[in-house]
Amino acid sequence: GPLILVIEDTLSDSTLLERYLSRFGHRFEVARNGEQGLALARETNPVAIILDIELPGMDGFQLLDILQADASLRSVPVIVSSVHHEIRDLVLRRGVREFLAKPVDRDALQLALSRYCDLKKSSALAVA
Repeated sequence: GPLILVIEDTLSDSTLLERYLSRFGHRFEVARNGEQGLALARETNPVAIILDIELPGMDGFQLLDILQADASLRSVPVIVSSVHHEIRDLVLRRGVREFLAKPVDRDALQLALSRYCDLKKSSALAVA
């Protein structure tokens, strides 16, 4: 299946996402910080990114700005996963396609991935 990059520093949250993605038939990579996530996004040419906002070092907002400025990555759908519901509108205005509250609901994740990723034509998917 498509490769999904998960950019998430909390082990319990990334484990949950990994379990869901495996059940959906996706391959995945996990980055524990923004710098590693950016490097993996550039290396793997993802079809989507699921991104945590609170990351050590480069946070999710900084990473979003870099992704939007990078011509090779700006078209990659980004799905933000956060406990901070109040940032929903802010991240959506920054080009995020979907906001999912933590803990992420399996059905909501599956719907978001199907909505923003044409998985039949794509070879990679990035989740942060």
